[in-house]
Amino acid sequence: MHRFLILCSLYGIIVGICSCTHEPFEGAEDIIPNKSATTVEWTAYKYSSKLAVSGQFNHVELILPPNSTKGIEALEGLEIFIHTKSLDSQSSERNQNIIDYYFSYLVDSEVIYGRLESINEDGTAQVLISLNGIEQSMPFDFELYESEQRIMFSATLDLEEWSAATALKHFDSCCISYHTGDDGINLVWPIIDIKVSASLDDL
Repeated sequence: MHRFLILCSLYGIIVGICSCTHEPFEGAEDIIPNKSATTVEWTAYKYSSKLAVSGQFNHVELILPPNSTKGIEALEGLEIFIHTKSLDSQSSERNQNIIDYYFSYLVDSEVIYGRLESINEDGTAQVLISLNGIEQSMPFDFELYESEQRIMFSATLDLEEWSAATALKHFDSCCISYHTGDDGINLVWPIIDIKVSASLDDL
């Protein structure tokens, strides 16, 4: 059976460039996510110069759909639970500020929920995101790589679509000294790049 090794990107939230060689989508079959190797990385932006601040969530859970379908279609229905208190921005002070002054002002803030609704051969997928008590379906890009045994989903989230920009303004006002650039402008951008990477096993 042909073996596909896959690298996966879900928001833009990963900063950096993949160095692996991209493999074509066609022919991927008999794959299943490996729960232990899933990462969710994010990139937020501050200042008028749009300085990137990146991190990840260290506690992520996957629930596989209860079906016997094989191949790419087997991923449809996959659920992901991202525990917001596991946020890691490489700064313990910033971690606590984001949790205390942003996530705590959202509805049902402890978990961000996602469900893969559909996955298409053109390298796009439709993902339902539940955030701040609001469910929205949005498109993601995904990529498969032969050398990394991973699948990567990526997208840019506009927090205003989940009515989450108001909480962001509160976070900004509480941490204003950290969000003011050399031009004196105080700004946190309401967009988040996110990338989800899951390891895959051949069946």
